[in-house]
Amino acid sequence: MTPYLRAFEVYGKADRGVSWTDALDYHLQFGAVVSTPEFFAMLRPVELFWDDVEHTAMNCRAPHSDVWHVWTLAGDLKSALAMACQHGITWVTFQRHGGSRVHRAALAQLMGKLKNQKIS
Repeated sequence: MTPYLRAFEVYGKADRGVSWTDALDYHLQFGAVVSTPEFFAMLRPVELFWDDVEHTAMNCRAPHSDVWHVWTLAGDLKSALAMACQHGITWVTFQRHGGSRVHRAALAQLMGKLKNQKIS
């Protein structure tokens, strides 16, 4: 299964309150959608100091930030993080498995954990 199809399948099982089509459209306009044979991601720039609600709201924008919220990611995490590093992203925020809590992590820290295979 391709990373795109895996992301689509997992997204359909989670209650995100936003349809796949609406999320894809929003990220195409105000963020980034990356689809490669290695991974698929929807993400957008945010501010690290925002509260969790602002990170997950699709009406909050920070177009010049080096912090990006990962809305959806499927596939090879190492490839995704490497591409993020190449584009000047220094921090990411994300939710795990459809949870409501927003996690914040320095990209360098995640890359270090990945090298030691501590990311699950």
